[in-house]
Amino acid sequence: IWTHCYWLATGVSAADELSGVIGLPVSHLAVNGFFFVSGFLICQSLFRQAGVFPFLAMRVARIWPALILCTLLTLAAFAALSDRPLAYLTDAQSLRFAAMNLVMVKAEYAVPALGAGGESIVVNGSLWTIPWELRCYLVMALGFAVVGHRRAGVVRPVLMVSVAAAVAWAVAQQWWAGFPSTERGLLYNLDIWMRLWGCFAAGALVWLERARAMPPWWLGPVLAALAVAEHQLLGSALLATPAVFALVLTGVFGGGPARAVTAKWPDFSYGIYIFAYPVMILLQQLVPGLAADHRMMALANLAAVLPLAALSWHLVEKPALSGARNWLKSRRAQGAAASQ
Repeated sequence: IWTHCYWLATGVSAADELSGVIGLPVSHLAVNGFFFVSGFLICQSLFRQAGVFPFLAMRVARIWPALILCTLLTLAAFAALSDRPLAYLTDAQSLRFAAMNLVMVKAEYAVPALGAGGESIVVNGSLWTIPWELRCYLVMALGFAVVGHRRAGVVRPVLMVSVAAAVAWAVAQQWWAGFPSTERGLLYNLDIWMRLWGCFAAGALVWLERARAMPPWWLGPVLAALAVAEHQLLGSALLATPAVFALVLTGVFGGGPARAVTAKWPDFSYGIYIFAYPVMILLQQLVPGLAADHRMMALANLAAVLPLAALSWHLVEKPALSGARNWLKSRRAQGAAASQ
């Protein structure tokens, strides 16, 4: 929310106040931290589920119901603001926005202009990470399907190699003058994969090594201070992401997910993530002057998206997860009865 509102107010993308301090904007570090947490919890889920199919069923229940709601509500809201509501919904770009974001092979960010002759509107740039997250799920599920559900001894070295490769990539990108451009094409996709899969694999590896890999409470603040010094003195930003990992583990999980301070909270995080961007653009359309101050826009964006995320969790996401769990329990019960 903060980085997106900064971009809306200043026109500067992939930057905010933190960029000058640590070398990366809040959004970049938040995405890295999210993929780390996702790897930690997804590895746990795979080991605790009774097979790859139940794991994938639960992932579908977690991702798609809220995504469908977000996509349809976004189209409906912008159609209502347009000068041609019915035609807007059947516009080729609207249909593409719906189809691509429901399939989620590649995210689609823009909807048609509100008036004739206008430019398309980017209404949900946040969706870019979801196809990458799904790819991480599939890679993990495929790995477990190939090596066996309980074979941590095989999974561990693969994750270690993945993390080492991601670290080597990041170091070369920062310090090798001849590193090729990753702005487009195959190298762009490889760069994104090395970053996000590296964070995801790091989280999964920490879960496997959780009995001995949980850091002391002081490691996160120390790494954060070193990351600031690194950027100010050397101009690079290599330590910022490990600092986020350590801060998440000690400040949020407190030694493990069962002891997380948020363990019993309702999970509004996904709803906030996917709804915040379109809500921000709607606020810009409805209250144009608000976008001039990114701090006020961020506060307004958070205040507006929280109730929407709460409704999404209680009315869509939580029931979908409960329904998936009950369906899986029913299948297991039927299988057990058939085998007797």
